Amino acid sequence: MRIFRTVPIFLVAIITVPFMGHGLEPDQVFERVSPSVVRFSSLESGGSGVVLTKGGLILTNYHVVNTPLPLQMTAKVKLADGRIAEQVFENVKVEKVHKEYDLALVQITEPGVSFAAANVISKDEKLRTGSKCYVIGNPDGGEAGNLDNSITAGLISSSSRTIDGLNYLQIDAAINPGNSGGAVALADGRVVGVVTFKLDGAEGVGFAIPTQSVSMDEFIYPIQKKGDADYALRLQEMGNEMLNRAGLAGSSEDKAFLTYMGLLYHRVALAELPNDPGMLFNVGVSYQGLNEEKIAVMYYQASIAIFPNFAPGRRNLGMIAAKNGNYRQAVDHWKQGALDTDESRKSFAANCLANWANYENSEKNYAAAAYLIQWADSLSKTSGEDSVNRRILEKRVTSWLSEEQVTFLNSKSGGYSKEDLAAFMEDAGEMVATTEGDSKEQVRPQAAGPGITRLLSYKATQETTLTHQLMDSNGRTYKLENPSDELSIDGDTITWTVAKGSKVQSRKILLSYEEGGETYYQVELFQVE
Repeated sequence: MRIFRTVPIFLVAIITVPFMGHGLEPDQVFERVSPSVVRFSSLESGGSGVVLTKGGLILTNYHVVNTPLPLQMTAKVKLADGRIAEQVFENVKVEKVHKEYDLALVQITEPGVSFAAANVISKDEKLRTGSKCYVIGNPDGGEAGNLDNSITAGLISSSSRTIDGLNYLQIDAAINPGNSGGAVALADGRVVGVVTFKLDGAEGVGFAIPTQSVSMDEFIYPIQKKGDADYALRLQEMGNEMLNRAGLAGSSEDKAFLTYMGLLYHRVALAELPNDPGMLFNVGVSYQGLNEEKIAVMYYQASIAIFPNFAPGRRNLGMIAAKNGNYRQAVDHWKQGALDTDESRKSFAANCLANWANYENSEKNYAAAAYLIQWADSLSKTSGEDSVNRRILEKRVTSWLSEEQVTFLNSKSGGYSKEDLAAFMEDAGEMVATTEGDSKEQVRPQAAGPGITRLLSYKATQETTLTHQLMDSNGRTYKLENPSDELSIDGDTITWTVAKGSKVQSRKILLSYEEGGETYYQVELFQVE
């Protein structure tokens, strides 16, 4: 069996009422405690929380509220006119987190509104093993939706259970998804803990963080949180296992539960290392695998907010943008991800470069594509299908290069950069995709002399019997500089016969056209696709 941490809970030393020796009936406990239990919800999941002060200080699990998605909280409040109403608070933010437990504080400040603070047991009172307890929260009812304000009963199986060096209450009251952050109360209605986790595969074995084990001075700002990387990795592995099992589940109920648990493991791992872009990325990958693309994008965006060049996040954001037809945005992401110099992420940076190369190839910027493929290879060699695809692309784009360009690339052993690529493209006469505009300009041939460029876009025409002419997409008619050379046009395929002594280099043929009294040259002519 595995331990699944759902939430640790902390408590502040709040004003408490004197101990009442007699126990209340379950409905009385619920009536007393439930106004102090709030519901958190976002696009991905929900959870519970406990009100600590009338001024709106809320305690919950960090993994419940640690999300890049818009978060809202629903609570019963007292309005200025004395009425009790249920109110929804939007864009809730985490105020502080506990140094060790999976706990967070949320502060809601709303003029004219007061909250129902929970009655918390004092720190010096001894809890007894075997005492009756109740769990009050907002469990997820699956297809039935959230089962707000639910109560389950049980016993405190152990008043002190040490797990991973931290103290917990062990309870046998039922704990369900969505209860995380909810209240554990005694039979007199006093709160003694916050629901935190249960053993995977075992019924009746749940845990809560004792309010007596936590002090307010143990809370820090989220940016200061330094968690246990090994523990987070173990949680992540458990989450992956759950998601794999969900894919093999026989019933929709089992699939839904295992998926929820798998994602929950990932979110608890994220609560352990909230400032690690890799953790955010991994949660995003899990959601993307479940076809929750919108949620995945938000996690990827959160990862690059921490580290703008984070190649894994940039790669996936680019792929999603390209899939949705936003190619300019995709290239922007891949360009940024290519600048990630972390050794452990070189393969992701290489992926960004390879994707960028594919885009340049689609734009017929073959020299740019060839440069980017070589840059990608310098960071990380591929294997399997990726290697085959990269080699096919490399062979394709290289076939369009001049001998000088091929020689230059073959001679490079390092020094790759966007600036070096731009210089190479300037020499090659190509225009690489830029981030300044949404349109790609046609490169105009230069006047006779230096700066000759290649014909980027053209179409063959059979409207003339002259086989030594063709027309480009701008309507300009080109002629062969050497009349002895011949062009043969068959549909979209252009072939040529080179006369002896012709001005031809490799597979190039010299063309020209006149405009404004000047002669312009185009030197490269290949088979039209």
